[in-house]
Amino acid sequence: MTAETAFSWLDSKVVTRVIQVAAIISLLLALFVGLRQFQLADCLSRNVSESANASAERLKAAEQDRKALDDMIQAIAGARSASPAEAQAQVNGALDNYIASRKASDEQRRRNPPPPPPSQACN
Repeated sequence: MTAETAFSWLDSKVVTRVIQVAAIISLLLALFVGLRQFQLADCLSRNVSESANASAERLKAAEQDRKALDDMIQAIAGARSASPAEAQAQVNGALDNYIASRKASDEQRRRNPPPPPPSQACN
């Protein structure tokens, strides 16, 4: 094949059409990939936001647990210097408060589960 024949072949309508079709397919694929990338970015953004909200609520529950446990420990420590009847009432009250606080915290955690990981949520 000579250079002139090669240029003639490349300048043919068939080759021009093949290149045009390839360009259109490339453009459509680029649009599809761009759309999917936009959808993925949106999904990841929502997932991070949901995760942050759930984590904040779960952190509040953990803080409530910690405070209730500290209050119970303080009540037990304070009960050492009280009479047995007062100590028992003080410890029972603190334990009841702790149990109620744990139930409320567990309910808060149940209402705010962590979202599924992006690998599951953003398919």
